Amino acid sequence: KEFGDTIDFKVDWKTGYLGDAIVTVAKMFGVSTTAPLGWNIYIKDDFSGYQFDVYQGINKHINQTALPPVVFSEEYGNIKDASYEYSIKEWRNVAYMIWTDDTNVLRQTPVGNTTQGATVSFNRKEIIIDSSKKILGEVSNEGRSELNKRPHVESFEAEIINNDRTLSTYNEDWVLGDIVTIQSKAVLQDKLSSLVAQVTEVEETYAAGEYSSNATFGEGRLSVFQLIKQAIEQKK
Repeated sequence: KEFGDTIDFKVDWKTGYLGDAIVTVAKMFGVSTTAPLGWNIYIKDDFSGYQFDVYQGINKHINQTALPPVVFSEEYGNIKDASYEYSIKEWRNVAYMIWTDDTNVLRQTPVGNTTQGATVSFNRKEIIIDSSKKILGEVSNEGRSELNKRPHVESFEAEIINNDRTLSTYNEDWVLGDIVTIQSKAVLQDKLSSLVAQVTEVEETYAAGEYSSNATFGEGRLSVFQLIKQAIEQKK
């Protein structure tokens, strides 16, 4: 499939296929963890399902030459109060599925995710899930879906300062979803580090006659599910 093509697929809220479908669509576009797709989730008015739009971020990082690069750095005077987070607190790569088949036999089925390497030794993080499914395929799909919700999370947050001299003005040089470069000493103390990440969130604030904006660069896939949950809550 090419970007913009129509994709037909069907998922059931009860089977656990939802997470797998989202990840599969993302992989169709060759998306890596440093450049995720953006999502906009809509629940249909008749509650029969949902629709979502996807967009592929435009590469404006310093390593490409097709477009003027967008670089955020304290040294350029276009960001401040920067903070970096890399967390595996919620990450799991093995799910032990506990379920009962149609003959009332209690079964245990392990499901693994090798995205972050082999599931052995210190690189093995487990979770136990009680499943109500009765079919092995559905149980395994539910396990994979749950693991997809628990990735490594890497994000960089900073307050954006519009600086016309650095080609970093919001809605002019870059917009939500663009893939940019961030250079900061907030990642490693006293050492300038460079990251390439997508702008996944922008928060604009108007207070006391002043405008400020904060941006989040890069985030785990969990945000997709948060959007789905938010859309469902809005329809209730």
